[in-house]
Amino acid sequence: MRRPVMRRILFRLSTLGVIIAVALPLLAKQKKPGGEISDKAAFQNIRSYCIDSSGLEDYESYDLKGFIDKQGQPGKLLSKIPWKFDMDCDNSDSDAIVKLEFPRVSVNRLGAGPPPANPGTNGQPPQVAVGGQEPLYHTSAVLRVVSRRGNGTIYRCEADPLSPEGSDSGPAAAADAVQRYNAMYGAFWTLAKDIKLVAP
Repeated sequence: MRRPVMRRILFRLSTLGVIIAVALPLLAKQKKPGGEISDKAAFQNIRSYCIDSSGLEDYESYDLKGFIDKQGQPGKLLSKIPWKFDMDCDNSDSDAIVKLEFPRVSVNRLGAGPPPANPGTNGQPPQVAVGGQEPLYHTSAVLRVVSRRGNGTIYRCEADPLSPEGSDSGPAAAADAVQRYNAMYGAFWTLAKDIKLVAP
């Protein structure tokens, strides 16, 4: 009587062990998106997009155009986004609009003291911190995908410059442009990765 019961118990335990062994790698492979997808169905249905620069400062638009010119070439980053790219948002019937913002974020480093009260806005230099030293900052990129079908923002991600340790002190224009470019690269790279991740 006891042997059949023990066999059933051992069989169930071994079956459970096999199920766990198969399920764990599958669960581990399910990666989470790098950005926030608020409407997965709408995000999956996008087939074309344009990049709207109308809300940017002139120098930010200039940097964005340079980024598109360079990264829009075959084999570059924007070519890895499987959506059709329309250059002109004003005359486009694309499914979605990509909007960018470039907030300046204060960097509080060891020994640098507290972050400044005002890290600067709209590309203006940050206020000089107490003691006459300009605070450390970097420029990040916030990317939003807005549906033309009235769904609002269906995707959002934020990226810091690829090398935040290269953040400059003070409002050095060249460093700011490099950070903006690097942050844009990070944001579009995250978008491309997330499109592939949630593809049906």
